[in-house]
Amino acid sequence: MVVDIDIIKEGDGKTFPKKGDYLTIHYKARVEHQSHDFDDSRTVKSPYTFKVGYRKVIDGWDKAFLSGQISLGTKAKLRITYEDAYYEKGASPYVPAKATVFYEIELLRISNSGCIIL
Repeated sequence: MVVDIDIIKEGDGKTFPKKGDYLTIHYKARVEHQSHDFDDSRTVKSPYTFKVGYRKVIDGWDKAFLSGQISLGTKAKLRITYEDAYYEKGASPYVPAKATVFYEIELLRISNSGCIIL
């Protein structure tokens, strides 16, 4: 089980997500060995908000955002193996079985309330 984090742009270095916070992010996703993204929040013109640490997203996101490496404003590339992404089955039709997934993320906001309007 691997989650690799490659920081593209450092965040503020002081505001880090905690379990139970609501995070608002932009992201794009690509399966390893594929040349196209299968999901992109900027394409749909809407950031994504989720409660971190409660398995509301793939395990790799929870691990990455709670790792202490990503602070408010950080842009990073994540490499998440299938055990922490979409498991043995994948997520048809976009993610095949046992696929490693790459995400490019930007942490836009951290809140202790689920009501976030950007």
